[in-house]
Amino acid sequence: MVWDPNTCRILEIAIIVTDRDLNPLHEGIEFVLKQSDYFLDKMDDWNKTTHKKSGLIDKVKISSLDEQVVEERILDYLFNLYQQELHPLGEFNSPG
Repeated sequence: MVWDPNTCRILEIAIIVTDRDLNPLHEGIEFVLKQSDYFLDKMDDWNKTTHKKSGLIDKVKISSLDEQVVEERILDYLFNLYQQELHPLGEFNSPG
């Protein structure tokens, strides 16, 4: 495993939906997630330095979005994008 879910948390997530040639189909979404000082203190020195310098840690501390809220917003975004942008008539094509 790349990271330990017991001590590591997602700080920021962005999604851009593309076609097979990686051309964006929509402008995308981005979220900064609220995380407790407990998890921020568990970061290694590289992450602490990098994310402090970029301002991400400050954004995390003032964010009101928890993981569950962000998950729901991402699923809503993808569902709505699929329904409205990719299949504007709500039609689903099936082979045969």
